[in-house]
Order: sequence, then structure tokens, then C-alpha cells
Amino acid sequence: MRRWLWAFWATAAGLSVGLDHANAACDLLDATPTPTCRGAGLPSDIDGATAPEIPLELKSRLAGADDPAALDRPNTPRNFLDLKSPTAQPKARGDAPAAISDSLVPPVWLALVDEPQDVYPEIMPQRTQENLNGGGVNFGLDVDWLSDYVYRGVDQNTPGRRPENSLQFTAQAKFDLGKLPHPIIGLFVNVYNSDPVSRFEEVRPFFGAEWTLKPITITAGYISYIYPNRRNVDTQEVFANIALDDSRLFRTAAPIFSPYIYGAYDVDLYKGFYIETGIRHDFVFEDFGFTFSPVGDIAYVANNAHYALVPTGRNWGLQHYDAGAIANLSLNHLFKMDHRHGEWSVNGYLYYTGRFDNHLRADNLIWGGVGLEFRY
Repeated sequence: MRRWLWAFWATAAGLSVGLDHANAACDLLDATPTPTCRGAGLPSDIDGATAPEIPLELKSRLAGADDPAALDRPNTPRNFLDLKSPTAQPKARGDAPAAISDSLVPPVWLALVDEPQDVYPEIMPQRTQENLNGGGVNFGLDVDWLSDYVYRGVDQNTPGRRPENSLQFTAQAKFDLGKLPHPIIGLFVNVYNSDPVSRFEEVRPFFGAEWTLKPITITAGYISYIYPNRRNVDTQEVFANIALDDSRLFRTAAPIFSPYIYGAYDVDLYKGFYIETGIRHDFVFEDFGFTFSPVGDIAYVANNAHYALVPTGRNWGLQHYDAGAIANLSLNHLFKMDHRHGEWSVNGYLYYTGRFDNHLRADNLIWGGVGLEFRY
């Protein structure tokens, strides 16, 4: 609509200016208005009267050329200032144009004036990210080789088979549902080829959900402990974990301590609680694709017969602590691999596990290993 209003205004202004200059030209030819100049003082097309044609000589002067018929051709320039002198010649190219002719702006040019910019910002195009899987499902796989299999402060090695040098696989899938909790499903397997009963010493399927409510992340779910050919020790438990992103507290770009608290309740065999809390800090060396992470945790058990040294012994109290470090080297950075094919890295582990209470089941030992990590 604004473009049409501009065109209408420009056309009206151009016609008005053109008529004024035409009348001025007629006044220069003859001080007395004559019927040869339409609009110079006599009404035209009134009471059926028809104005006579413009004389041929005036046509020639209006055209500014020797060809009288030029006026009848379209797009012929008309230099009204040259009417002052009947002998005036057309101006050569490069001469400065007259002031009045400069003021004559063709209406069509005015109609083509650019409209002001839109006040609404453009929608930014989606940024192309060289990132991991951008879909609704994320996958993770860890393959670790460890000197000892230590779980919750207890050495799980097969009696008489130390060190066990176990091979462990952990696979996990997480479904991204936006602001809703993200379902998680996974499987842990501990393999030891020299085990006299079964090389698959432990199979641990789990599922749950993860919900991020900044600055905390809540994870809860179910774990089933399956020991092939050792069914008398199979059990199940429910668990919950609360992790805090303390970067908001310290006003930093990355978390400082990343504290968490983890709790599990055995619903099948032992009918007891296991509670753990810990911290972790990541020292990131981006130029080398390397991350060094000191970690630490302590655990408490309550009415959990699994940690009693004897069936009727004490089954509650501070049970164990861990202190260690994890080193992570990005293979994508090392070999210039494209992140669209997933994140590959190598991990190194070193821990010391200590026992708090001699009346509870736990071990004192140094253990560690290496692992391959994949995320997509």
C-alpha cells in the first residue's frame, strides 16, 4: 500500500511541475495568451471547445531538435529553457544541466524509492553444528580393561584369581524428549575368561530416566544384578542420583566441584540402603584435547546385609572412600576426526579404595586400568 501511495503522490507532483513549466514556456513565446498554448490562460475542452494544435515551429522548439516530428515520438527530451532564444542549439553532452530541469524528477523514479527496512528482525538460519548426534537418541559405549573389579568399595575378584584383569562393557541409550525426563536404558557386562563358573561373571541391565532442572540433574531408575550360574546372589534395586551444576554458584563457565549424592535401595535380597556422595573437577586442556579429572567419594550403608562381615554382624555406618583420577584424551582431536561420526576418546583410571570400618565389608587397594569411550 505504501508503494502505491508513493507512486500516486509522485505522479501528481510530476504532472503539476510539468504544467507549470509548459505555461512558462508559452509566456516566453508570447506575453498574450493564445489558443496555441493550452492551459496558458484560456480554458480548454470547456463547452465542447477543442484547442487547436501546437504550431509546427513551437513543436520544434519544444523538442529541442531540428526534427519537428521528434515531439510526437516517445522518450524525446524537452528542454524548456532553450525556448528563451529561437536560435538556441541543443546542449552538448557534458554541459551542466539547468537548475529547473534538475528539479524535474521522473515520477517513476519516485515510485521506485526503496521502502524502509522492516522493523522485525529476520529469523536467523539454523546454525550448522559440527557436533554429535543431533537426533532424539544418544548412544554411549565404554570398553574398559581393569586390574581389579572394584564395585562400591568391595573387591569383586574371583577368590584365588587375583588380579582378575577384568574386561567390562557398558552400553547406554538416552532418548531426548526436550523438557521432559529423558528415558535411559543400558547394560553392563563384566567378563573374565578364567572364571571357573562362567566367563560372564556379572550382567547388569538397567533403565531409568534423567531430568534436568537447572542447576540440578535428577536420575532415577532400576538395576538388576544377574550372576550367571550363581543365582542365589541375584538381586534388584532402585536408585536415585542428584547432581548439582555449581557453576551458577561460583559464576564460572564450567562446574567447579560437580557434587552429587547417590542412593540405592535393595528391594530383593538384602533390603538395605547404600548412600554415596562425591565430587569431581575437570581440568580441560583444549589445545591438546586432554582432560584431567580428580575424583573422590565416600559411602554410607544402612541395614544392608550385603556389607556385613557376618550374617548377624553390623550392617550400617561409613563403609568406604575412593580417591583417584581419570585422564581423557580425545581421539577426534588427535587424529583430526570428524565429530559427525561420534566422539572417540581413551581413558586412563587410577584409584585408591579405603575401608572406613573394620566391621563392614570393604577393601583397601590401589587399582586402575584403561578404556575406550564412544559417544554419539
